[in-house]
Amino acid sequence: MTIVLFAGVNHIITLLKWPEETYWGLIGLGAAPLIVSIMSAFRGLFQGHENMVPTGVSMIIEQFARVVFGIGLTWFLWTNITILDWLLVVQHLVQRPEVYLLLYI
Repeated sequence: MTIVLFAGVNHIITLLKWPEETYWGLIGLGAAPLIVSIMSAFRGLFQGHENMVPTGVSMIIEQFARVVFGIGLTWFLWTNITILDWLLVVQHLVQRPEVYLLLYI
């Protein structure tokens, strides 16, 4: 998946008529499955050796980071984006059928 996304990121941007600034965002999304796969393999290795300490520590760190990021993003969006902006985003997404295709995938 990562290689396909890395190789086709320019085609995706062109096909969906997205701005060129989305390039690095898609590259970041493409790297996520690779990182998660490697992390899962290491978790499985430690669990197989019946050493649950690294798995537990990594899960606690992940949850903490997820909560901090979620609260920070919520605060940022709440203070910087108005209701009118949200309505414009929703209206724009509803008018583009390719968004539904991406949500399906």
